[in-house]
Amino acid sequence: MKKILKPLAHNQSLKGECQVPPDKSIAQRSVILAGIAKGESIINNFPMAGDPQSTLSIMEKLGLEIEKNQNTLKIKGQGIQGLKEPSQILDCGNSGTGFRLIMGLMAGHPAGFFSVLSGDQSLSKRPMKRVTEPLKSLGAQIWGRENASKAPICIIGKSLNGGSIKTAVASAQLKSALLLAGLNAQAPLIITEPVASRNHTEIMLQSFGANFKQVDELTVQISPNSLKATEINIPGDFSSAAFLIAAALIIPNSELTIKQIGLNPTRIGFLEVVKKMGANLQVDYNQQSPDQEPIGNITVKSSNLKAVCLEGSLIANIIDEIPIISLLAARAEGITEIKNAEELRVKESDRLKVMFEVLTGLGVKVSEKPDGLIIEGQPDKPFESKQKTFEAYHDHRIAMTIKIASLICLNEIVLNGSEWASVSFPSFYDLLDNLTK
Repeated sequence: MKKILKPLAHNQSLKGECQVPPDKSIAQRSVILAGIAKGESIINNFPMAGDPQSTLSIMEKLGLEIEKNQNTLKIKGQGIQGLKEPSQILDCGNSGTGFRLIMGLMAGHPAGFFSVLSGDQSLSKRPMKRVTEPLKSLGAQIWGRENASKAPICIIGKSLNGGSIKTAVASAQLKSALLLAGLNAQAPLIITEPVASRNHTEIMLQSFGANFKQVDELTVQISPNSLKATEINIPGDFSSAAFLIAAALIIPNSELTIKQIGLNPTRIGFLEVVKKMGANLQVDYNQQSPDQEPIGNITVKSSNLKAVCLEGSLIANIIDEIPIISLLAARAEGITEIKNAEELRVKESDRLKVMFEVLTGLGVKVSEKPDGLIIEGQPDKPFESKQKTFEAYHDHRIAMTIKIASLICLNEIVLNGSEWASVSFPSFYDLLDNLTK
């Protein structure tokens, strides 16, 4: 779908208060764990975005009884071994999170449980070997395209081996898939990462009463046991909020408060980055219990930004926000360098290649490296677009980044694939319009 994107008028800015859609990563974990817990779980603030709806549909195909009342779900859990073998292919849509987590769940299900997982054109290109190989090392029976490295993937469930496993990459999706497989393993499973990744699954496992232990910063242990039903409150999606924060930072005279956002420390590296860049923002935390995600409000004002160098362990914490950080770098004084971000090449699109293309099209001086970008900022003048039409490449974060960029262009541009924003943020365009004053 093509969408004409117009720049803001000279005297327009972003003002007011808003909320962003619920966190889709947390939502998908909640419906999976509720499905294998005993009893009725309640999930509040479940999102309508494409990815979590795909995962919800899959859990229904696995036999869950789900009562839906607007954005509240009541799920009658089937227990750790109570899911029903699906009669059709499990379509994960565009959700890499759903695909990889459900692989772990299916691989560790009772012997003979047969399932086939697939997805859309974009998902079918994404690497799955990082998950299938560790699962196979625990005894999983998995087949798929290109030696089980691409979807579709076929799985015959069995109780997997326990033991210790060191993952080659820092990936919350991989770690979560292994944790789900470990719930039904023959012995405790210890997982060690090279760098700490997001801990949404670990927090939720504790909420559901799992026999889980955080051994140290990089190592977790899961032991086989049953889960008990609980109530989950899904906070606003921080990655979605990042786009609004960025817009307020670079549009003059803006002041925006985003409420009830998830503020998990393993998720908010973006705040560390923009503070280093000179962002004028305030974070106010609200109290929640230890087995729930921390939440709070963020107030942000337009700011004069400066360049930074981003590399090392921080990258895993900001991997979803690097497209919009790249746009901020284009508005910052100095030269920003992003390193160690080769993981972006295997997301919904090759985000390094695509952001090089987008920034070049906006008239920004940028160099593409195998693991990152070098971006020369132009803080004192609007973008003077060198091309009329920009492509989203089936990638929601690219679509939203281009929309934010269009607000400070000299001329209108066309976004081809604007509908992909609905994967995580269905109300994105309308919300921005409502905040424009």
